[in-house]
Amino acid sequence: MNATTSKSIRWIRWTAILSILTGLLYIPYFPWYLLGDETESEIMIWGILAIGGGALAWIGSSLVALESRAIRQISLLTAFIGMFLFILGQVPPLYYWYLFAGVPITEGSAEQVTTGSYTYMLPHIAVVVLAVATMVVIGTELFSTRSSSRLSAKQTMAAIGTILFILSGWFGWDKYQDANWISYTYPQHGAINVPLYDTVTVQWKEEASSMGMSVTYADDPTIRVQGSTSGSKDGMSFTPDMFLPGKEVLVEVTAGRRSHSFSFTTALEADDRIGLYRAVLAHIFRSPQSGQPPEVLAFDTASLKNAKEDEKRTIARGLMAYHGQVVYGSVGAGFTSAEPSFLVPLEEQTEALLLSIEILEEVFDEYHIRVIGTKGPGVLSGMPGQVYELDYTLRFQDGIWQITTITEQDTVRPWG
Repeated sequence: MNATTSKSIRWIRWTAILSILTGLLYIPYFPWYLLGDETESEIMIWGILAIGGGALAWIGSSLVALESRAIRQISLLTAFIGMFLFILGQVPPLYYWYLFAGVPITEGSAEQVTTGSYTYMLPHIAVVVLAVATMVVIGTELFSTRSSSRLSAKQTMAAIGTILFILSGWFGWDKYQDANWISYTYPQHGAINVPLYDTVTVQWKEEASSMGMSVTYADDPTIRVQGSTSGSKDGMSFTPDMFLPGKEVLVEVTAGRRSHSFSFTTALEADDRIGLYRAVLAHIFRSPQSGQPPEVLAFDTASLKNAKEDEKRTIARGLMAYHGQVVYGSVGAGFTSAEPSFLVPLEEQTEALLLSIEILEEVFDEYHIRVIGTKGPGVLSGMPGQVYELDYTLRFQDGIWQITTITEQDTVRPWG
């Protein structure tokens, strides 16, 4: 092994060691963890990848020391690409430390904040500098006329072709993921006669921590669609106050760096009964709220004697603006997930809030509504629970439902 090869091995190992040490700064099980009391899974994954990449670089450097010229050339070429990946890997932490420098980084309470600092960028800058220097050393050995590991013109073209093949494969796979990362949308793209009160739902295959949803009208994007947005790591939903009739609605959702868009057309008129129930529910779940939400929120459809299944589901889907686990049905007939793309786990002792809405009286255009809430473990199986009653009168006036409270206790609304 000549001096040039020994030099390449040393530089590869220095970069590997620095990558491992930098990765350890983002593992919360060590006292030098940079984020204090905050544990961020995505950041920890970056730390694990940095440690794993450094370990692979150290192991791979041993192959460079082998007598076989072909193995040495392949190892050096792989290390050259690896150094480039090390450089790319520093972009996210450098960006976020720059973004949050001097700003509290937290998803928890103020007592657990971690303050950003430009100082935390230094290990990543050092990795970049060391990786660039290592690429220069490896490049010198691979292309210098005096090097025993020098690549011939044919080998160089083969190496470039291999790299381009790998990059094109990665690019193609990424484009495939862009086209197939969504697992479910409701309504489907191109759907027509979508109820004016229906909830828009998008779910994706992999978890995401950053997301957003935009809902606009195709003919006038400046018109704001009023409603409530909710989300989890698996998807998002939007419950409108009411879509405008006969409009093409454009939906664009983003999760991480991926985006997806689709459109549908709303019905020409609203179902007044659905609007009535939705107005009552929105009033119940208005701020401020009291009590703790249960595992499951259930809508009792037993009182909806003449309603169609789609109407029952549309009302239940509106509750997704207030809770992530929503079912509808009755104690006798059983309960079904409001969102058909996933099943809400139900057991005999599942804690739930069961909401029942009944129209007690209808006089001309005024409705007397009673809402009964039953909360506790096993209430969906018919077991007794804590019960409260809320009474309202509603009148449709000036394009909206005007609600007057008859009986309501803020100490029990909405969760009991």
